[in-house]
Amino acid sequence: MSNKKSEHKRKGALKHFLLVFLGTLFLGALISTVTTAATEHMGTMITVLIVLLFVIFIGILFDGIGVAVAVADPAPFHARASRRGPGAKVSLKLMRRASVVANICCDVVGDICGIVSGALGATIALLLIDKLNFHALFVSSLVSGMVSAFTVGGKALMKTLAISEANKIMKWVGILLDYKNWSLLWSTKKDGKGA
Repeated sequence: MSNKKSEHKRKGALKHFLLVFLGTLFLGALISTVTTAATEHMGTMITVLIVLLFVIFIGILFDGIGVAVAVADPAPFHARASRRGPGAKVSLKLMRRASVVANICCDVVGDICGIVSGALGATIALLLIDKLNFHALFVSSLVSGMVSAFTVGGKALMKTLAISEANKIMKWVGILLDYKNWSLLWSTKKDGKGA
């Protein structure tokens, strides 16, 4: 019996590793391609800065969701699900798989955003060095420090918020991910057009 359990755990761990590995590979390549294309085709300093801030924001947001899913209390969601509250079942599914969801949100998406924001920071540093003739070491250190400060500071703030407001965050995540809400919204728009 214990051999079957250990075999099942090994298969589960391998499956989780493959899922995270392939998901990270796909998401990393996708995000890197999109941000590189955006900065190459619109390579102004402002555009690169906007893309950088967006990537940092996504990393902070997903880090907060990863913390919230780990600390949220499922009891209110069971009550909401029994009353068919919007998104309650989705939130419960996420909370049942909290370790996987937290790993994907904090580690996969968070680390990818960290790597991409580092590359975008290097692009901004090169643009500053090229256009303004600043000293390379000073500019690269300053930009790297600013990217790190925004990322780490934002994540610290978001983690505090995620711990204190975990249930609210999971409520909204459930509502946003519940396809029934989107189909209801879509059908309401179509009905409105027909009227």
